[in-house]
Amino acid sequence: MNLFLSLSIRQKFRLIIVTFLISFLLFAIFIFGILNKTKVNGEIYNDIIEGKDLVADILPPPEYIIESYLTCLQMTAETDKNKINDYIAYGEKLKNEFNIRHEVWDETLPNGEIRTLMVDEAYKYAIEFYNIRDIKFIPAILSKDVDMVEVYYKEITSAYDNHREKIDQIVKLTNEQNIIIEKNTKDIIKKSTIFVIILILIVITVTYLLFNIISKSIINYIDFAKDSVDKISKGDFSIKFDNKDKRKDELSELGECFENLGKLIAIIVNLTWNTNETTQIIDKNIKSLIENIKYVKTITEKLADGSEITAETSEKMKEITKQIVTSIELISSKAQETAAKSNEISDRANKMKETAMTSKTKTEVLYSESQEKLMQAIEQSKIVEKIKVLSESILNIVSKTNLLALNAAIEAARSGEQGKGFAVVADEIRKLAEDSKNTIEEIQDVTNKVFCAVDNLSNSSNEVLEFINKNVIKDYDLFVESSKQYSNDSVVINDMATNFSVTSEQLNSSAQDVLKSITELTNLNNQNANSSKNVLGKIESINKESEEVIEEINNVNKNVDMLVDYVSKFKVVECNVKLK
Repeated sequence: MNLFLSLSIRQKFRLIIVTFLISFLLFAIFIFGILNKTKVNGEIYNDIIEGKDLVADILPPPEYIIESYLTCLQMTAETDKNKINDYIAYGEKLKNEFNIRHEVWDETLPNGEIRTLMVDEAYKYAIEFYNIRDIKFIPAILSKDVDMVEVYYKEITSAYDNHREKIDQIVKLTNEQNIIIEKNTKDIIKKSTIFVIILILIVITVTYLLFNIISKSIINYIDFAKDSVDKISKGDFSIKFDNKDKRKDELSELGECFENLGKLIAIIVNLTWNTNETTQIIDKNIKSLIENIKYVKTITEKLADGSEITAETSEKMKEITKQIVTSIELISSKAQETAAKSNEISDRANKMKETAMTSKTKTEVLYSESQEKLMQAIEQSKIVEKIKVLSESILNIVSKTNLLALNAAIEAARSGEQGKGFAVVADEIRKLAEDSKNTIEEIQDVTNKVFCAVDNLSNSSNEVLEFINKNVIKDYDLFVESSKQYSNDSVVINDMATNFSVTSEQLNSSAQDVLKSITELTNLNNQNANSSKNVLGKIESINKESEEVIEEINNVNKNVDMLVDYVSKFKVVECNVKLK
């Protein structure tokens, strides 16, 4: 109910229309469903036609095999072979038509007792009938075996009777089902008619109730609006809107507007009374303002004189600050030159350090290579010692050879004439041994001299390498260390010069800011002096305009008095208004 009351009038009328449309839509859907069921080719219609079609298909054939049975009966009485063949061909045609129709009902019949009887049981006996006919009966007919024809005819008749019994059951069930469907259809139409009538009555009732509720609420608020207008026309603005139902439609907004109008008039009345008091206060304040303006005028004159003196002092400070800025700029320039020189010194020190380190590296490489070559030369000089050892071995061999030659000469002397030739050879060997001895002694003498020379050269080379290792390389280390210190000192000097330059620039920037501030202060003082003179002129104008304002306020007081007389005739609700 609260949700309904919060709707606007337009929304309430829309609710009626929507309710009617929804009801009509439900009615239409229901009717459409009924018509769809009962129309031609509809659900109920199809059920009825299916039952009728089934009965029509059974009686007469092809689904009912009575014609095939009668054909067999005719063949038992026929003697003409050609006619018998015609009956056989016709019977085969009836069998094909039966199978085709059986496939149709196998696909269309729904599950149930009728389908079981039709598709399974009746079909089973029909197939039994055709099998007996084709396998037994027709061959007996063609062979003119009368006894067997009679026997097989009885079997055919038995299968036919069983088939006919199932067909009779199907016809009975189908007719009963059609009667039930027709009865249910009548019941559906009857119930649907009653439901439609009830639905129409419900829609009419709901629509009437909604329209009645909305109309009643509209009439009540129209009466309130009429009474409110009557009060306003009589000067009575004490209107109170009582929204007990907490409605939020257009009429409740209209009632709130009437109440707000009464409050607004009450505010205007209170403001009118307050305006009278306010104009009196303004009158007093204006008079006090005139006295204050005169006092401000005197102060402003003194301020103008002080501004002129301050402006002269600012001009002097400006000139002094400019000189300070010039000196700071000179200092900053010198500091930058010092920083540049220190950078050059640092570069030269770094180059010197790199040169010293390169020389040291080369010296170390030279020392290493020389030491390696010297050690190889000393190793190679040991070959001289081997020569000495070989010489001694050769001397030993020569001594033995000489002894051997002597023994050979003695043996040759003992041999007489036969040993003369051998004595000559022994003498030559002895001479050769002596010559070899002399040569070996000379070789040993030379070898000793070479060995002494190599030993002296080795000692001298070791002294040179030791000098390089102990003195030259250490001097290079000292030179590199001095270069590093030299470079570090130049970096320190550079940092000091850079910091000094940065400080000078900061000082220069601060001095520029001070100069700018002094310049602005000087301009401001000049402007203040000019403004003070202008203010004096404005104050005199304000003094004259204030007197004119007092005259206008007097006129306003007269109009306010007249407004109070008129407002006192209004009747309003209580409303407290605070002036800001």
